Amino acid sequence: MICKSTGKLKFSNISQCIDARMEKSIFLASPFKNEILRDESHSTANVYVLNQMDLWDNKVNVTLIFDQSNKLFMVRMSLSTGDDNSWANWSEDREKNLKIAHDNFLEQHLGLPPYEYEWGIIGSNYDPRSGSSMITIRYFQDII
Repeated sequence: MICKSTGKLKFSNISQCIDARMEKSIFLASPFKNEILRDESHSTANVYVLNQMDLWDNKVNVTLIFDQSNKLFMVRMSLSTGDDNSWANWSEDREKNLKIAHDNFLEQHLGLPPYEYEWGIIGSNYDPRSGSSMITIRYFQDII
């Protein structure tokens, strides 16, 4: 679940929550460390791709992005389609349909947009440059 009042993410397949602006050291000391599929960190951010997680009875692909101050800045999620996610089977229509599925998913669980809270913003996006659709959670820098 995504807690509208705190920004916490609770996946049903793991006991701990992802907290808004969580410290990277706390993340790496948590059970989530065992869920890291790939480390895609670079000079401006620490990026961790997790194994599929369970959110509201749906499988989601999750990426966590920590900023240069080592605090969680963004979470990117995409509903799992069960298909091989490769350029070989990519199509713009498929990604636009996934964006519609993300819109419906958010509306079902959070109500109608906009999804703007004291701690951050949730959005559903299709990015034509990367050819991908995703749900993004952006945490504000000034929250505690």
